[in-house]
Amino acid sequence: MKQQIILIFIFIVLVVSTYLTFFDYNKLEISLSVDNVSECSDMDVSHTAKCMRNYVKEFYNYIERADFVKTLNDIKKYGGDCYDYSIFYRNMAREFGFKSKLVKINGKDNGHTFAIMWDNELNQYCKLDLLDVDCLSFEEDEN
Repeated sequence: MKQQIILIFIFIVLVVSTYLTFFDYNKLEISLSVDNVSECSDMDVSHTAKCMRNYVKEFYNYIERADFVKTLNDIKKYGGDCYDYSIFYRNMAREFGFKSKLVKINGKDNGHTFAIMWDNELNQYCKLDLLDVDCLSFEEDEN
């Protein structure tokens, strides 16, 4: 009887861990890879961010969708929401050698996600929010 309980417990743990892994939002990010966007490389942060935004403009179609694994081709064909585009921006920024993170804001009834990217020297950073790009540069104060 004790062995049966242990086997049932192990089975439940495996099923639950598989379920949680399948719906882990960090895992969703893997399928959004960068295709050939080489024209955005070898630029500073602000120019790269604007180049990436111009690339996304070519196929941008905002539509709220359930969070499931999406490929770039899927987003190009069916559209995506702020989470999908933010993941894509973050992944592109990393491909071009910049640091990047997602920012998630949760409200009472809904939320919003956007990406932030910055250079290694922290001279500039940019917020990429759907088709909006805002960049700031830091300058040393000589006073």
